[in-house]
Amino acid sequence: MENANLRCPGTYGVLVTQNETTTFARDSPELPPAAPQTAVDPFRTFGVVGFVLSLFAIVNIAGLVVSIVALVRSRRAGFRNGFALAGTVISSIGVVITVIVGGIVVSTFVDAAQTCGRLGTGVHVVGSSTYTCTPTSFYVSFGTPPAALPDSAGEAGGEEWAEANSLYSDATCPTNAAREELYVAVAANDITTLVPVADAASRAFADAADVFLNSAWPAEIEKDIQLLGETSAQLAESWGKVAATTDVTAAEAVPFPDAQRPFEAAQRIRESLSDHGQESLGC
Repeated sequence: MENANLRCPGTYGVLVTQNETTTFARDSPELPPAAPQTAVDPFRTFGVVGFVLSLFAIVNIAGLVVSIVALVRSRRAGFRNGFALAGTVISSIGVVITVIVGGIVVSTFVDAAQTCGRLGTGVHVVGSSTYTCTPTSFYVSFGTPPAALPDSAGEAGGEEWAEANSLYSDATCPTNAAREELYVAVAANDITTLVPVADAASRAFADAADVFLNSAWPAEIEKDIQLLGETSAQLAESWGKVAATTDVTAAEAVPFPDAQRPFEAAQRIRESLSDHGQESLGC
């Protein structure tokens, strides 16, 4: 019997000869090529996290940081991270708004604290703002202030401030005039010119101290008035010592009180008088 190859492609079979039988394997069919894999941005998740954080005011700074990191890393890896870009923009706007609002809130808080510290306990209307001050807290509201009280209490309050304005003018006008004369006398650098002017100034400041310290004042400005009274008394003493000197060198050695705090107190008093409808009476 002749050799015969009984092989059918694609199947298992046997190769039969006269002498032996050989098993052969099935032909393996060719597999289709694998589909190419799409590259994935490893920082896309960071971009999503940054975008979500950017939507909340209290954490938009964290959202800005995460979004910027994700955006930079994605670009370095060759990807475009839309979430990171959106998070960066939104967070930047949110941070700016937060800073502006925070600045306004802090400024209002500080102003309210200083105003309540100056005005004391009670409800005070300053311009279009109403300050409610207690020993442990304060509150400020904005808008049209309440209408003036129609009863005698409102009239009494107006009279109190009008009297305070008159007393303040009586105390400050003579001392302001004395200051003008002192500037000229000191500039002359002549003791004979300075002594009589210093003596007159001493009397003017003594009279002002008496008005400040021995008159009734609204509680709102009482502390500042007390400071002006004490300073006026010190100035009366200092100018009295200058008037008793015999030469310019001795006059220059006379100590004087600090002028900054009384100046600030005078400004606050003038503002309070103006807030209560009292214009400067002039001199």
